[in-house]
Amino acid sequence: MMIGDFSNWQTEKRVISSALAEKLEYLRLTPFEQMEDGVYPALDDGTYLIIQHKELQPYHEVMPEQHRSYVDIHFMISGMEKMGFARDCGRNKAVAVTPEVDDHTFFEAVEAETELVLFPGQYIVLLPSDIHRPWCRADGMHKVRKALLKVPVCILELQ
Repeated sequence: MMIGDFSNWQTEKRVISSALAEKLEYLRLTPFEQMEDGVYPALDDGTYLIIQHKELQPYHEVMPEQHRSYVDIHFMISGMEKMGFARDCGRNKAVAVTPEVDDHTFFEAVEAETELVLFPGQYIVLLPSDIHRPWCRADGMHKVRKALLKVPVCILELQ
């Protein structure tokens, strides 16, 4: 997991891989204020972008999740969101959900979970070994607008 802020981009981009910097630069330059919510192809490598306005839920009502095929990059456009985070220790028990959601493993609870709050302009990069609990209320905030960049793991492995 990595948290950053585009106000510090000139410094931050020097310490990350060029493959990841390319994905973050795409987010930094995307004109979200001119785009509707939806799913968009991004770049020419299987990466895609999801833009959503979403109602936030109480923390305890959201199930932690993990993705194996994609690196998730969440970017806060507006609002504040609380998110849970934990590294996968291998002892967390997955739960089945119906209907199944592609590339999602859900958990009732996870060991050593930490809470963090994301603010507008911040991004978080979540690797396949990261478990996260997204879309949770923070300080009375009930709605956010957020972009999610879904990057195929195989793309980052090749570079």
